[in-house]
Amino acid sequence: MSQPYRRGGFRGGRGGPPFNRGGGGGGRGGHQQQQGGNRGGGAGHPGGPGGVVPVKSMLKTVLRLLFERNRDTLLIGGVLNLASMAACPDLAEVTSSIDFNTRGFCDGLVEVIRETLGPVDFINIDSNNVRTLVFFLDALFKQELSANLKGLSCANNGLNNFDFVGKLKPNQFPSLLELRFANCPIAKRGDYRQVISKALPNLSGLDGDALTRPPLGLQWPLNAEFSEEQRNFLLQSEKLINTLATEGSDAALFMYHPSCLLTFSALNFNVNTRAKSKDAQVALQRLRNHMSDRSRNCLEMLKRGTGSVCFRGRSDVAAHLTQVMYPKGFHVMQELDRNANVTLIAAGAGVLMPLAIVTLHGKIMWAHQTTVEGVDRPPRACFDRVLTFTPDAQSGGGWLIANDAIRLRPFDDDPVFTCVSQSRIARMALKLDFDAGVLTEVFGVGRSDADIVSIVGDLKNVGAQVLGRCDQLAGGNHKMAVLACVVVSRCGRTPEEAVAALQQANGDIGTVLTRLAPTSA
Repeated sequence: MSQPYRRGGFRGGRGGPPFNRGGGGGGRGGHQQQQGGNRGGGAGHPGGPGGVVPVKSMLKTVLRLLFERNRDTLLIGGVLNLASMAACPDLAEVTSSIDFNTRGFCDGLVEVIRETLGPVDFINIDSNNVRTLVFFLDALFKQELSANLKGLSCANNGLNNFDFVGKLKPNQFPSLLELRFANCPIAKRGDYRQVISKALPNLSGLDGDALTRPPLGLQWPLNAEFSEEQRNFLLQSEKLINTLATEGSDAALFMYHPSCLLTFSALNFNVNTRAKSKDAQVALQRLRNHMSDRSRNCLEMLKRGTGSVCFRGRSDVAAHLTQVMYPKGFHVMQELDRNANVTLIAAGAGVLMPLAIVTLHGKIMWAHQTTVEGVDRPPRACFDRVLTFTPDAQSGGGWLIANDAIRLRPFDDDPVFTCVSQSRIARMALKLDFDAGVLTEVFGVGRSDADIVSIVGDLKNVGAQVLGRCDQLAGGNHKMAVLACVVVSRCGRTPEEAVAALQQANGDIGTVLTRLAPTSA
């Protein structure tokens, strides 16, 4: 935010007389007459008996005149500075009407902003005795100035509740990235940052500090604009997937509800049991048999009224997950793709409790511990997984998995595409304090938010000069230049070595990092 305008902004009009002082402007005399005095009532033409200038009209005229005269000092770099308006000498005539806590003043002020300045990026209304923002935000939306607003500073004011938060939702302020309420009563509340960040998940900065959230390792979905609550369920789902694969089903036991259900279907998928090792062949055949025995076509079984369509309870679910998805003696590798989705359902209208339904899609591979690399081809499959979360009555705030539905299908090696918007790039550039243009190229090589954070760290580590050198060596291939910087940062190689290795590996960063990774002494 720029400096308050009383220190260099709202001072205009020194070249001429202040508004309504001098000949031809007897409005002041008329105003005095209305208050009961006969002093100067006829000094000006409009100021005779009954010649009263309406306060709102007078205020708008003063504001319009000052905005027009002082545009270059009030609006700098897209920041409109309206701090400490009552202290401005040029507003002495209308000081009593300057009140952000009234709808009339806010409507008049914002109307003049639209007429004289048009849309602005940031507005500073510090130190204006603001006790409610509702009227000002309503006026911005009404005058169509809310869509472009990226930041609002309302520090050193009297805000003591969050009644304004609902007005700042993305449907009214879609571009909003930054807010400032320092030295306001609400900023002293213990839940201040939590309330703001939860209500406004797209916000990047609060009081000059970044609102940091753990980056998702999930590959980007087609629509990555998740709310804070949705992100939390995705993180919990990712934790489940990783725990099952690395530590086994028992380690994830208490992430499930005591009465949880599991359904598993692999009707169109068969495990390839070919392997060089006899132990691997036996283990793969056992995995194939377990999948076949426990696979359920729920619709067909319900029609026939035979068999159990699901497995119930923590112990039963954990045992069957071990047999059909995470068998002992295997290295299970999973990759989540772009189409994650989270649906939140509130309680009511036949729904007894709130639900969160997370849909995941990805790929899974089972490599037996005796697998011979380069000879065996471990079985792979695509999976669809739906996790239903319900509140945990015991913890009083946590959520547990009440239903886990898994479907395996034949492996499909289609490439994973990402779809990210410019608004996401802009928000992350602000969060990471990084150039948005370069970050656009980083988004072209990363596959998740966690990737982006890591790659930006690499770029900051090597510096702009190395990035420029890599781009030159890569012949203007910006994505390869970014990947080369990652190799330089993580492997301690020169730009020349990094670019050459990537060109030799056809841009496969994983291969290059594995081959050039520094070895411990």
